Amino acid sequence: MKKKLMMVAVLLGALSLGACVDNDESASVTAVRNAKAEQLKGLAALANAQAEATKITAEAEAALKNAQAEYQKEMTEEAKQKFAVKIEQIKAEAEKAIAAAKLQAAKDQQALLDLADERLRELYGEYTGAISVLDGLNSQKLTATTALASLENGLISFKTQKDIDIARQEKSIADYNFQIGLYEKYEKVDKTELEQKATTLYKEWEKVNALVGPKETAKEHASDAFDNSTGRFYFYNYPTGNGGESQVENPIKTVASVRIFNVKGWYVYTSESKELSANRSIVYYTLVASNVERQKQQLDNTAKNQKNYLGAPKAGETAATGLYASLATAETNLENAKKAEPVNQDNIDYWQGMVDQYKADIATAKTILKDAEDDVKEFAALIATFAGDDLKAYDKAIEDQKALAEAFETALKEYNDALDTASKAWAEYETANSLANAAFDVDGAIESLKYSIAGCEQAINTLKTSINSKEDAIASKKAELETLKTKIEAQTAIVNNWKAQIEAAIEAQK
Repeated sequence: MKKKLMMVAVLLGALSLGACVDNDESASVTAVRNAKAEQLKGLAALANAQAEATKITAEAEAALKNAQAEYQKEMTEEAKQKFAVKIEQIKAEAEKAIAAAKLQAAKDQQALLDLADERLRELYGEYTGAISVLDGLNSQKLTATTALASLENGLISFKTQKDIDIARQEKSIADYNFQIGLYEKYEKVDKTELEQKATTLYKEWEKVNALVGPKETAKEHASDAFDNSTGRFYFYNYPTGNGGESQVENPIKTVASVRIFNVKGWYVYTSESKELSANRSIVYYTLVASNVERQKQQLDNTAKNQKNYLGAPKAGETAATGLYASLATAETNLENAKKAEPVNQDNIDYWQGMVDQYKADIATAKTILKDAEDDVKEFAALIATFAGDDLKAYDKAIEDQKALAEAFETALKEYNDALDTASKAWAEYETANSLANAAFDVDGAIESLKYSIAGCEQAINTLKTSINSKEDAIASKKAELETLKTKIEAQTAIVNNWKAQIEAAIEAQK
């Protein structure tokens, strides 16, 4: 019996031991499974952030095409001004959304790195680097697309666009040199030390990156303040004068006059883009003296001719003139027809009809004359808004708008400085992290950057020597877009390849 009990105890012990082993294995499998799930989740989030940036670019390009199509339906000055404003809005909104997607991608990357082994860290580094390149190409494409639209539709001069493109190339050269400096700074540092440094650098990036958001908010508020005040400077925002309340806050009389000029077909004005700051401008309306004189003469002549056509009734010894003379003649003929012997009713009816017609003509002519005289008075009043106190108020409004533009420039600079600081901090973190967790070819990377610098320098030289007209600038932008299209296709394949390698590495984990 004792022996039997011992055997049962042994059996139970074995079963118990087996259960413990099975539980340990299940826990291990579960841990691996959970780690895989979290890594795949993080990878999907990172991929989604990248896809979102690409989607935003495509949607912005579509919006630009639609806006351009709307403008080309009318090809009026009003439509042109609306199109110019729309382009800036589309670009700004897209850039903001892309920046948000990039920030999310940065957060997702760190989440992945926290769970990754050395091999996965290497792959993640390659993957995020490839994504960064792709995002940069998409951003360049959006910029080039908006520039092309502006050039084709005369919204920007080729000289201004050339200066912008040169400045952009110079900024790229500065960024590439900064990256070379980072490689040289960290290439000989011990990997263990670099891992510790990378952790510190990430915290430093978090600190400076936290300043970007408030600066961006301040920039957006300054931009909104400027944009909310721009409506009153564009005549198409004003009512037509055919009824309805004014839709413009703080209206400007001079600009309101331009609206009436436009409605009446009195094209005596011209407009120019008045630069208020480096990135902000406003339309400014002025009169064309020769057109003013021509239109005034036409209105005066119309009123004069209409007055002569209407004429005046007999006054004392002064005979009737114009329609009044014709009426007097018809009335006399009617009276004579009524006195005729024998009476001819057809003759009476004819002259009665003529009398009635002349009376109607006189009533119509009076209305037309009043309208013509009103036009003369209204035209003079509208012209007067381009001088004196009204002009001073217009110019004062421009100065106030300039102050808003300068406030925006200050906010924009502070935001760009914060963004640049954060970007450099992130670049330094990425560099240290890549060198710590991967067999990184520093010499190859530096040579690649030097090659890119040479490309930028060549581009600058081409811009300076080859862009001498609007047609040159348009052709250059089209060629740039074709090159970017090819690069984006190739870089997308690279991104997808790294993603597939990461997925395979995650699945291979045991």
